[in-house]
Formats: sequence, C-alpha cells, structure tokens
Amino acid sequence: MPEPPPAPAAPDSRAARREAAARDALRTLIRDFYQHRFGAEPPAAPELDLDLRFRVRPGANWELEFTPPLIDQLETGLEDAQALCGVFRRGYVFCFRCRSSACAHASPPDALSVFKGYSSTGLPEWWELGQALVDASPERAERLYADPPAIVARVQFGHALKERQLTAFGRASKTYAVLGQVAAGYFLGPPVAPGAAPRRFAVTFQIVETRAARGRLQLALNPIPGGLTVAEWDELLAGPWRPFVGRAAAAAAAGVEDIERLSRAARAAGDLEGARAQLRRLPQVLGRLARALEQ
Repeated sequence: MPEPPPAPAAPDSRAARREAAARDALRTLIRDFYQHRFGAEPPAAPELDLDLRFRVRPGANWELEFTPPLIDQLETGLEDAQALCGVFRRGYVFCFRCRSSACAHASPPDALSVFKGYSSTGLPEWWELGQALVDASPERAERLYADPPAIVARVQFGHALKERQLTAFGRASKTYAVLGQVAAGYFLGPPVAPGAAPRRFAVTFQIVETRAARGRLQLALNPIPGGLTVAEWDELLAGPWRPFVGRAAAAAAAGVEDIERLSRAARAAGDLEGARAQLRRLPQVLGRLARALEQ
C-alpha cells in the first residue's frame, strides 16, 4: 500500500504562524462579508485588489485602528470591484446564476414576453404579457384582444419580482437590483419585410439600481423590448412611430434621474432618511409611465 502524501509543512517560526493565522482570519472575514453582501457566487474577476488602511498605536499595546472602520473599507473596496464588472446592460436584465447580462437568460425569449421575476437561484424568468395581465386582472387582459386592441400595462414592485430569489443568489444585492417595472403591450412595430404583417411585441420598462465606484448610487430606466434589439427600439422612438411612447419613456427616465440626483445629494449631506424618501417616489414614476402608455 502506498504511503500517504506528507502533510504540508507547518510554519517553522512563531512569526510565520502568526502571519498565517492573521491571513486566514482576514480571508474568512472578507469571504463572509462578500457572501453576505453580494451572494454565495464568487465574483467573475479572478483577483480583487483591496487597499486597507490602519494606524498602529505602539503606546497602547500596539493597538490597531482602521480608518475608516474595516467593514466600511471592505464594503467600499468590494463594491468598487463589483462596479468594474459592468453588470448593467441596457435592454437586458442581469442573470445572477450566470453572473452576466449577456447570457441567453438575460433577454426575452420571444417578442411577446416580459420579465416575470427571478427564480430561487437568481435565474431571470419570462412569460407572455397576456399571462402576466391575466394573473393580475383578467378583465384588463381582455383589452389586449379588443377591436381595436388596447395597450395595457402592469406595474410590479421589486419585492414581488424577487420573492422567490434566495439571498445567496442576489436577493439583497445592491450591485444590481430591480426596484420595479412596467410590463406593457402589445405594440405594433414596422413589418420585418415589405408586405408582411406589423410586428407585435411587448416591452418591460425596469427601474434598476446599481452601484458605481465608491458605492455611489446609480438609477436607470431600462427598456427591455421583446423581439427587438435596443438599437431597433431606439430607432423606433426616434422616428414618427407612436410619439406618445417616446414621450412617456423620456418623462419616466427624467423622473428617475431626478430621484437619483436628489437621493445622492441627501446621502452626501448625511441625511439617510432623506435619501430613502427620494427612493420612495419611484412607484409614482412607474404609475405615471403605465398611465401614459395606456392612453
């Protein structure tokens, strides 16, 4: 029987043992904080650069003072690292399972689908707008099939879209958070080819929260059109097609930008309640958008 491999050599000095213990304690702290803050999946980057600052007080039994506090430094450093991952991609939702907004799950599977919510493992799920409306109000869903058909919108808030999502798979993430959405349709776009029927599609308008460097709040109105690229969607809005849709989307985007600006200013002034109060205005933006689309 072959002999078992030798055990790794233990540190051969008191200083080396202490260094190994300190390194292991710091590694555990960073790992546990990351998983609590961002979820169990490790970041996509193979390495993270973290700069930690502290003072040593020899006259006080070599006491260490972290400035800012160690947890605050970790939060800022890890948020900066996450911000560099570029999780926000216009026209797509972030997939926590794949840790990407460029995977097959990040966009609607067909022209009539809207965002349904996240699965327990952070996988984006989609369903047909008609089913989304039936789920909320069968009477309103009937308007989709009236003669002429009407545009119908459904407002949903972030907690409903993430109710099945586990914390380990992004439920509490601030790196990418869907705060609410308006699922609307069906819109009629130009035909794919001359003589073909107009294209029928739905759009999910999401208000998304992300973090920039230094943990700075970012809010955006993210249109996710079914069956269209973002470039095609922008081209539609730039032309004579359904001008009220472009006006509604532009007004909602401006409202989100205003809330972002005022929330940042309140946070910078140390008024955390004021910052939260600004974010509580977001449902009003969604409501106005839904009403404008249903005109």
